[in-house]
Amino acid sequence: MTRILATLLNFVLVRPYLAVKRGRVRLGLKGRKASPEATEVTVVKSIASTVYLDRIAGTASKEYTPPLPVKLVYWLSFQSQFPYVNRRDALLAAAHRRKVAGLLTKYRFGYDLVAQVIRVERNSSRYRLVTELVPGTGPKSNREVGATLKELSSYFEMVGLPTWQVSPSNPGAYSNFILTPAGQLKLVDFESALVSPIIPPAQLGQLVRQGLVPGFDDIDFPRLRGYVTQNAASILDHLGETGLAQLEESISACEEHTQLWKESEPRIWGRLARRLSSIPNPAHFMSGLKLRLKDADQVAQVFLNDGLQRWVEEKRIDEQQAAKLHDGVEMASRSGALRHLGALLILTVVLRFPVGSIARFGWVVSFRVKAHLDSLRGKIAREEYRLARSIHSIPVMLFSLAPGIGGAAYFASTPMRKAGVARLMIDQSATKLPFSLYRRLRLERILPPSRPS
Repeated sequence: MTRILATLLNFVLVRPYLAVKRGRVRLGLKGRKASPEATEVTVVKSIASTVYLDRIAGTASKEYTPPLPVKLVYWLSFQSQFPYVNRRDALLAAAHRRKVAGLLTKYRFGYDLVAQVIRVERNSSRYRLVTELVPGTGPKSNREVGATLKELSSYFEMVGLPTWQVSPSNPGAYSNFILTPAGQLKLVDFESALVSPIIPPAQLGQLVRQGLVPGFDDIDFPRLRGYVTQNAASILDHLGETGLAQLEESISACEEHTQLWKESEPRIWGRLARRLSSIPNPAHFMSGLKLRLKDADQVAQVFLNDGLQRWVEEKRIDEQQAAKLHDGVEMASRSGALRHLGALLILTVVLRFPVGSIARFGWVVSFRVKAHLDSLRGKIAREEYRLARSIHSIPVMLFSLAPGIGGAAYFASTPMRKAGVARLMIDQSATKLPFSLYRRLRLERILPPSRPS
């Protein structure tokens, strides 16, 4: 089986990748004339865009027309539409990103390696990125520009610019360049079509802390600003006061438009990564969490007893009903369900949404799977397995995903319902809802038992 999978992987991924990288298969733009009358305008297509080359105006107008797979990959990564189609801030960020890259390459290599954006214009329901038209021919493979790719990728990684479009690991990186009649390479496509599978190691930590994962045309702005500040004197000598001022202005404008673009997207995975990275010391955090989980039984007892006492004080139940509920709490404790209730309550307090929801769900699923495996191995009797299934049930898994009240998800377990404390758990959990929703929705009329006569 392993051999079969390896063979499939070789033919489906490895061989096509190497064929593209070595130039045997071209990923470059395919061109066609726009019309017999407009012989000076050529239309070229790539994986996600259509470019109109106007030789009279000296412009290349790029209009994004991503196919379904490209749009789907972006949506799965960021839960949003492909940005360069109709999001103006994304295109303005791209324009300033090119300006920054152009000035830095001029400083580093002696000339601007990047085709600059002239304007961003709207055409029907889409935006266009109008850039300068660079005359020349395109390389045929990464091999022809391997040295430039390596040097440029290394430099962009050092300063904090995105690297995928110039990375030697990108099999189609060569198609982003034009070789001019003067023998200079110009980067004519600095905007990604696909979510980048590679994040530069030097930028990984900072981008994760900013929630910029997966990667897509991301700039490590702290690194970029640090580089400009550190080399300000040298940049001033090479670019002059005007060049340095333009660089700083472009960085600020690029950061502003990038934030407006990316903060408007849900970016669940990036926000999750940012939450996880905010933990100061993961090892210390985990050890502290384990210590707190040892007191899960006590936490659950306090949680339910507080709710029980509140019901008594508010005269929603009488002493006889309170005693019956107290017995129910003890019954739930004997079944083992109370410990798991306490664990979910602790996870809810320690971890915020969506991490808390994922952790609670993982807790329930892991004990359900463990019980199943123990049953298969003969480590637990059939009755123990049935009890575990009734505690870590499917409804409990689903309720555990709910923000906030998911901490009391075990109210849906069979032992809790048989013990008669499910409504108490729901009511006590509902009191923790934000914005005084418990009082505003008058949930106290629904959840507790009827007031004694």
